[in-house]
Amino acid sequence: MRKFYSSHRMGLVIAGLVLMAPAMAQAQSSGPAPNWTGVYGGAHAGVGSGSIRGGTATGGLIGGQMGINAQADRVVLGVEGDVTASGFEHKGLNGGGQTFKQKWVGSGRGRAGYAFDSFLAYGTVGLAVASNELSDRSGKSEKNAVGYVVGAGAETKLTERISLRGEVLRYSLGSGTYNTPVATYRVESRSTVLRAGANYRF
Repeated sequence: MRKFYSSHRMGLVIAGLVLMAPAMAQAQSSGPAPNWTGVYGGAHAGVGSGSIRGGTATGGLIGGQMGINAQADRVVLGVEGDVTASGFEHKGLNGGGQTFKQKWVGSGRGRAGYAFDSFLAYGTVGLAVASNELSDRSGKSEKNAVGYVVGAGAETKLTERISLRGEVLRYSLGSGTYNTPVATYRVESRSTVLRAGANYRF
């Protein structure tokens, strides 16, 4: 797992390839711009790796999202919110018997993209919050961590209402203090997530 997630650059490279290849292929199209305007909702799943003080947390994720787009010619602007159940976990924090878990993560983000016929390339940035838990042999401590998320993605229409997407998101949730009955821990968490999803436009 460490080799697979050895660098957050991997996610950025994948994002670049996802964005560039279809965009270049569609750039010469002279057809009318597709309609991305409206309210949509959907689901997503993915994997990721998070760096924390004392080690690396890895795991899977699954959740849902809702958003709204407004389109002017081929420029698409929107806002999106999501909530994701997280399986991030690291055992043996600081070489001891502690375990760090991320239970869920959510975000509220702005999106800006460009439509190439049925293909949309976009960037996104916004506020993120996560529920974390640190436990040792004496008990556990839970804390909500607040930070930011940035990312990029690509979405393609299968029909006028149904679309598929892939995206890379980088979360920075800062540091927090966790107090168990016998100790105090200071933990900083960052993560890179690769996720795929589907949306339905209402």
